[in-house]
Amino acid sequence: MGTVTLEQGPNGVLISADVSGLTPGPHGFHIHDVGACTPDFSAAGSHFAPSGHGHGFMYGDDQHAGDLPNLYAAGDGTARADVFTSKITLAADAGNSQYVAGARKPGSRREFRRDVCTLAFGRTEGGHMPESGDPQSLYGPNATTRRLLDAAAAEFLERGYDGSVISNIARRAGLSTGAIFSRWPTKDDIMVAAVDHILDKIGPRQRLADLGTSVDAPPVEILVTWGTDLLTADFAQSAFKHLFGSAHAYPSIQQRLQEFLEKQADQLSALVEQGKDEGLCDPELSTTALALMIQAIGVGTDLLISVGRSEHLIPSQQEWADVIVRMLAAAAADSARSSDA
Repeated sequence: MGTVTLEQGPNGVLISADVSGLTPGPHGFHIHDVGACTPDFSAAGSHFAPSGHGHGFMYGDDQHAGDLPNLYAAGDGTARADVFTSKITLAADAGNSQYVAGARKPGSRREFRRDVCTLAFGRTEGGHMPESGDPQSLYGPNATTRRLLDAAAAEFLERGYDGSVISNIARRAGLSTGAIFSRWPTKDDIMVAAVDHILDKIGPRQRLADLGTSVDAPPVEILVTWGTDLLTADFAQSAFKHLFGSAHAYPSIQQRLQEFLEKQADQLSALVEQGKDEGLCDPELSTTALALMIQAIGVGTDLLISVGRSEHLIPSQQEWADVIVRMLAAAAADSARSSDA
C-alpha cells in the first residue's frame, strides 16, 4: 500500500507519505495508539492522545496529538503528502513519543519507516535512534534534504537572497513548505544552508576536479588551469555575484562568504609556499601578498564575467594563459629566471 517516513526536526516531526491503492478523494489520516492491524482495524485502538483532548481540528490546539490533515488520493489512487506536526516527537522518553524501545540504529537521524497500516493505525515496534547528540546527525543529510538544498541553491542563484521565496523552493523540490520548516525554522536558516551547499560545489578542490586537474598537480599547472577557466561563464560566477550582492545586507551570508574566501586564501598561500620550495617563486616576496593578488584576480574576473562583458573585451584562453605564465615568471627568483633564459 505504501510507506510513511517520520523524521524528527528541530520543532516537531515531518511525516512523509507515499501510498497507492486508495479510492480517489479525501481519506482520514491519523496516528492510532497501538501498532497493530490484525485481526482487524479495531486492534489499532483509539487515536494517539496522551493528553486527552478532543478529536479533529475544530478543537484548535486541543485536538488529539494523533490527528493529522486529510490525505487526498488522485484519480489513480495514489497520494503523496508531507505533513508537519509539533504534537509528537521521536524522543525516546517523552510522553508524546512515537518511538518504542527495541529499535536498532541503522542511520544517523531520528526516523522510522512503516507501512501505511501501522502509521495510520498505530505505533510500530522500532525506529532509528540518533547516533550522537550533534544536531546535524538528527536532521540530515538525506535524499529529501539534498533535494531541498538543491532547490534552495537554484532559487538563490536565480533570484538572490531577497528574491528567494520559500514556496518556490518547495515547488522546485516537489515537496511542501512543511518539509522545509521542519528542517530550517526561518528563511535565513534555509538560505544559509543553501549557501553552504553552493560553496561546497565551488571550493578549489571540487572546481579543479571538474576541470580534470588534481590539487596535487604542479602549482603553475593549477594556476593556469584555474585562471583560464575564469573566462567561461559558469555556476561559480553566478554564485559569487549573488553572494557578494547579499553579503552586505545579511551578516549570516557575509560570515559564510568570509569563511570561504579565507579558506581559499589559505589554500593559495600553501600553493605559493610550494612554489617557493620548488624555486618557482622568489622566497623574499610576501606569501600573503601573492595569495591576495591571485585571489583578487580570480574573484574579480568571476564577478566581471558574471555581470556580462562584451566579446571584444574578453581575451582568448591562450592569451590569458600567456599573461598568467608571464606574471608567474615575474614572481620567480632571479636564479629561476636566469635558468629559463
